Amino acid sequence: MMIPRTPWHATEAREVLDALDSSADGLSGVEADRRLDRYGPNTLRATPPVSPWHILLVQFSGAIVWLLVAAMLIAYLSGERLNAAAIAAVLALNVALGFSTELRARRAMEALIALDVPSATVLRGGKRIQIDARLLVPGDIILVEAGDAVAADARIVQSAELRASEAALTGEALPVDKRATPAVDEETPLPERATMLYKASHVLSGTGHAVVVATGMATEVGEIGELVAGIAENQTPLERQLDILGRRLAIVAIAVAALIAGLHVLQRGAIADVLQMAIAVAIAAVPEGLPVVATIAMAVGVRRMARRRALIRRLPTVETLGSATVICTDKTGTLTGGEMTVTSVLADGKEWTVSGSGYAPMGIISHAGRPADLARDAVLAAALRIGLLANRADAVLDGSRWLPLGDPTEAALVTAARKSYAAQASGPLCSPGISGGRQRPSAVS
Repeated sequence: MMIPRTPWHATEAREVLDALDSSADGLSGVEADRRLDRYGPNTLRATPPVSPWHILLVQFSGAIVWLLVAAMLIAYLSGERLNAAAIAAVLALNVALGFSTELRARRAMEALIALDVPSATVLRGGKRIQIDARLLVPGDIILVEAGDAVAADARIVQSAELRASEAALTGEALPVDKRATPAVDEETPLPERATMLYKASHVLSGTGHAVVVATGMATEVGEIGELVAGIAENQTPLERQLDILGRRLAIVAIAVAALIAGLHVLQRGAIADVLQMAIAVAIAAVPEGLPVVATIAMAVGVRRMARRRALIRRLPTVETLGSATVICTDKTGTLTGGEMTVTSVLADGKEWTVSGSGYAPMGIISHAGRPADLARDAVLAAALRIGLLANRADAVLDGSRWLPLGDPTEAALVTAARKSYAAQASGPLCSPGISGGRQRPSAVS
């Protein structure tokens, strides 16, 4: 159940709490359970999985495929068993390739959708507890800090230097400053609603308390999911062209077969010979290898895209990508990795080049091909030290990948300092301290 759409961003925090019958101490456990029954779990509704039978039937949707089926049946009924078997083999190969490729892609996408829902820290009866994010309900008070994923749409009640990344929702990679007051104008567009936190966004720095105003499909990202789910699948240019070709071939084959049959009849030929000749011409006009060639070409394209970590759900989509002439896209996070990296440092009148990319502390700092010597290049060492100390961010190792914790720009400065340490462990800049899975340089005097 969805609560009525309200401009929460334009409503004062106290009024939001009153409207949701909540308080700064959060809901009681009993009330939270009651609301969970009323509003449902805080989950995004996934598109119902497509059955394997449906995927199999889709493989027979093209005009050329049905033309091959007709040719196979005609050949079989006319006694041309060898021709019928050859056409059946072509059909089986075409269907098997399309079915297996699309089934694997759909199952992989369903696995991505079914990823575990993160937990959330809430106030229940004034007590701070951690719960499964699926149990959040409107009126809950959630507590967020740097590194947290926002589990529901929420109106900020308290904040301290709170900044969030809403790239997943708005496409903008730059951090957004968040605050509790004053409320923004009702007509303020979503990317500028400083008083709100949205599901699928991430807190980069600071802390805050916020009251949940929408969960599940009632959230902004949930509405986007509803819009996407309502988009009908259209035929690709290749599918349309193959269907047109199939219909034309069918008309030509029938017309030529009828013409030849008519000529044989005029020549007083035997009916059996007339039918055999007409069927032979009709079968010869059908390009048995065309569907297989097209399917194999698209399957190769799907495998190449998979090696580049691009998941293609339907085979013809590969052809659609190839036929695109203009692509309009946002740069950050689409054409680039959405990561900030220090590439050069201007210090003491020299421009130092920093190698490496992302937040991994692999790379060197050099000038004119000479690696930096922090003991001798004091100005460079001071610049890196300032960037490290005047900093509230970090870059943490998560498995095999380094991720920013806090402001991406500040995390890039931490990484640059780490690179200087990696190149010269005895330098005066920093020494690594290790705590669990996190690794942070610590300054020394």
